[in-house]
Amino acid sequence: MFKSVTFWSEFPEKVDWNEFKKLIDFKCSVYVISHNIKDYEKWNKKVKNKFIDVGAWPALSFEEGYWFSGLTSKKSIDKLKDFKGLNIKIDLEPPIRMKTYSDLQAFAYAIEFFLFRNYPNSNYLKQTINKLSKDTKIIASGYPFPKFLSRKYGGDIRINDSLKKNYFIYTSMLPFKSLFNKYYKWFIRNKIKEENDNCMFALGCIGPGIYGNERVYKNVNEFAEDLEMFNNLNVKNLVVFEVSGIMNRDNPKEWIEAIKGYLK
Repeated sequence: MFKSVTFWSEFPEKVDWNEFKKLIDFKCSVYVISHNIKDYEKWNKKVKNKFIDVGAWPALSFEEGYWFSGLTSKKSIDKLKDFKGLNIKIDLEPPIRMKTYSDLQAFAYAIEFFLFRNYPNSNYLKQTINKLSKDTKIIASGYPFPKFLSRKYGGDIRINDSLKKNYFIYTSMLPFKSLFNKYYKWFIRNKIKEENDNCMFALGCIGPGIYGNERVYKNVNEFAEDLEMFNNLNVKNLVVFEVSGIMNRDNPKEWIEAIKGYLK
């Protein structure tokens, strides 16, 4: 059973928040993409209620790379400091490059950015995040990769009382799901053993991400299968990607009800 539920909201402008709030009668958090503090304040006012806490999801312009990594300039990394004192989620990923998603492009992207690129600002990124975590609650979000790969681009942030780690478990995006699930199960077990309640795991995709054509769950039953997998693995902190994907389904309520079936 899940102790916490968190939703990412990458496209808050596509959400009817009044309708979403009607579906939520349990404590949860929503992290809303925010290019600056004004963005966050606008969405916080619109989304927050007695059940929903709102956090900021800092994002850069496409020209700056959108996500944060050791390839991000120090000037862009410093923009994280503007969110000091808030609850924030930081995506630790190499910069956005593809115009649309494809398995072939993703493979080429991985070869380039994880094997052949140097990341000159990885230490600066990690130092900035660790310093910020002294008075800011942070979720550092990244790939479910072995440490040697995460370390290269700045994704091996050390957890502390104010810094949790989230890992993407986006089963909808990958071919050969049964094969990848074996790896995911191994990874999740090890991270829970290492990090206890300081780790979170994100399921997706219910709707497409920034590329607009990522593979998504065909139906709520596929999502429910992954919820059951998480439950069997004793995952305590569920993350769901993402709100507009839920609200643009034919029956958003059934997706929320699937989650509620695993709440304490």
